[in-house]
Amino acid sequence: MTGVLYGVFEFLATFLESYLSYTFMNLFFRQQKNSRRRYLILSFLLSLVILVINSFSLFSYLTLGIAVLFVSITSVAVFGLSFLDAFAVSFFFSFCLLFFDFFSITVLGFYLGEQKFAAEVVQVQSVGRCLFIGISKVLLLLSLLFVRKFLPGLGQWKKRNLIFFSVAGYIGIFYFSRLSFRFIDANIVVHWFLFLLIILSTVFSLVIYLYYKRAKDEKTVIEMRNEFMAESYHALSKDYRAHAQLYHDMKNHISVLNSLIESKKYEQTKRYINSLLDVSTMLQRTWTGNDIIDCIINMKEKDCEQLGVTMTIDADPFPVDLDYLMISTIFSNLLDNAIRACAENDSDGKWITVAIRHINDMLVLKMENPICPKAQKQKDIPFFGQSGKKHHGWGLKSVEAAVNKADGVFTYSASCEKFTALVLLFL
Repeated sequence: MTGVLYGVFEFLATFLESYLSYTFMNLFFRQQKNSRRRYLILSFLLSLVILVINSFSLFSYLTLGIAVLFVSITSVAVFGLSFLDAFAVSFFFSFCLLFFDFFSITVLGFYLGEQKFAAEVVQVQSVGRCLFIGISKVLLLLSLLFVRKFLPGLGQWKKRNLIFFSVAGYIGIFYFSRLSFRFIDANIVVHWFLFLLIILSTVFSLVIYLYYKRAKDEKTVIEMRNEFMAESYHALSKDYRAHAQLYHDMKNHISVLNSLIESKKYEQTKRYINSLLDVSTMLQRTWTGNDIIDCIINMKEKDCEQLGVTMTIDADPFPVDLDYLMISTIFSNLLDNAIRACAENDSDGKWITVAIRHINDMLVLKMENPICPKAQKQKDIPFFGQSGKKHHGWGLKSVEAAVNKADGVFTYSASCEKFTALVLLFL
């Protein structure tokens, strides 16, 4: 009866190991949502294979190697992964599994005061073996839960580097496990904890590097996006200003129109009038006297009209020239953010208020808009719409970066009804 209970426990522990190996694979590759059923089937098959091998020897590196190959090959066949990537992740998981096994054996043997604990539990089924297996699997499960919650973006890790990391880890395990097999004392326990500290330090150093690299890449993309946007608005403002001069030369236009009418060329007259109206559309109103700001406001005002958004502008004229990259980044992103919030608001209250004040040597911009019911807050940045959108929130990040670069002040607040953004620039 005892042998049956041990056998059931071994099978359950092996099944958990197998299932966690595929779950760990999913942390790197994000397979389909319906993969859980496949995990269960593959884990059951792998558990049967391991139990058959364990019937000859309870502990063998050959068993571990077969498990790594099984998980790698099935991941290639079922999930379409490359063998090298699947092998790298599976090999790394086997290192983690082996580490927690020997770490648990050593600490538990020291706690129980049995110096030969390691040599016994890997050969004979016993209560001590069940204890170390239980502790090992709990540690493994907790580590995976921690990684899933606090270390996202594992897919960015270079899989081939995991192989070198795992090989180095296996060397450490081979060395320290031989010490544990001889006898377990306080020094061996300290060595295992130092080994654990080295592993954690290496992993967290890699994580910090990846976060730094991702932040750097994101900053580069934001800067490129802002430069492209600023260049576009700068070119548009030049084009509109040049055409506005043509538009305001009324004598010439009237002379042309009069000539066309006298010649009874009514169709040409109509086309000429329409062309003049199109040219003047973006600069039909001057809000501040700054070409970039006026161009952006007039363009966004047309977007608001199409979406049924009421846009109210209260602006002071100011003759100061501003850096077009900085000012276009601020105005266009804030207006885009406000328009997006209004567009996704199902209620009738779609409005945007923009106040621009020129006070002594300061330019103050205040923008308000309603918050849509879907609005969320993530990492102190208000998000609108689908929270999973890849580059959501970059607009406000761009504004913050541009204002900080200009040594200005940018604050925002979100109440239950409206979102308010305030920018202060020193001229």
